[in-house]
Amino acid sequence: MPKKTAVMLAALGLAGLGLSGCAAAHTGTAAVIGDTKINEDVIGSQLNAINTVLGIPADSPSSVASLGLVTRNVQTELVNQLADSLDVTVPGSEVSEATNLAIQQAGGPELFEQQAAQSLVPPDEIETVLQASLLLAAIGETLAPGASPAEQQQAALQALSDYGLEVGVEIAPKYGEWSPQQLQPQAPTDPVSEPGEPPAAQNLLPQQ
Repeated sequence: MPKKTAVMLAALGLAGLGLSGCAAAHTGTAAVIGDTKINEDVIGSQLNAINTVLGIPADSPSSVASLGLVTRNVQTELVNQLADSLDVTVPGSEVSEATNLAIQQAGGPELFEQQAAQSLVPPDEIETVLQASLLLAAIGETLAPGASPAEQQQAALQALSDYGLEVGVEIAPKYGEWSPQQLQPQAPTDPVSEPGEPPAAQNLLPQQ
């Protein structure tokens, strides 16, 4: 369990493909994963929550943080959809156990929320992100039973990439273009950063 928890709060870069098209370019849409849309107001609300935890004015803009939030939301949705397609589930008790363990390791709920916010995870998304991490590990175990943890991880990442290709992933042009090779967006060239913005998101999965 500690390894799984550390994976999620230290690293979340999954898979998909930036397809040409117009769905993600619609006003107010940050990303589209298959038939699921992630709206800009969701990204804005999450950024406000993270700013609040970090002691930054809630409405402070940040192009870097917004990019990281779009990345994490797409990754989480991909994991959830793939897990559903494979009938892979994680008991709620396991998610609660991972959350409690992470809180203990962080030194308490407040410090844990600070650490999560620094990885661009707002308080009300912490269990969702931890669940996605556990689901990803379970996907690897399902696809490569008996294999080493590293081999299972690679199997899960490849499955996510393939699934993203199958259902299609688009992100709004201002966030760049989704890369199936790097399992995250290719950011726009020289993105503008605002003073006082939160740190950029850390990958929630180890780099390949």
